[in-house]
Amino acid sequence: PSHMLARALFTPAGTGCEGKPLHPDVFFMDSYNFLTPVDEKHTRYFWIQMRNVRADDTELSAQMNKAIRGVFEEDLHILNAVQIGMDTKLTPNLDLKIDNAPLRFRRKLQQMIDAETSRAAMAAE
Repeated sequence: PSHMLARALFTPAGTGCEGKPLHPDVFFMDSYNFLTPVDEKHTRYFWIQMRNVRADDTELSAQMNKAIRGVFEEDLHILNAVQIGMDTKLTPNLDLKIDNAPLRFRRKLQQMIDAETSRAAMAAE
């Protein structure tokens, strides 16, 4: 499982600066993303978008939802291609330094799964 919060801020030129109050015309959008694995190759992906302007404007909501879904579908196309590549790879993975943290996490998670499976097997005997 995974979750993420992304905040996009759009402010008039020259007004966006860390440590200063937000400009009255700032537009921000929070994007909450929740991923839950279903099995080894499938994940359920839920997301929520929130904005600070025209919250009751259903037409704007529909436009933004369409745009965000379009971006997601572009990503989904790539992710599906990556899965095919992983399923049919002919050479070992090439891990980059930026992969270090998720690789450590996966190894630790696998150790925990192995330990739990071992304990369950011993209890069943």
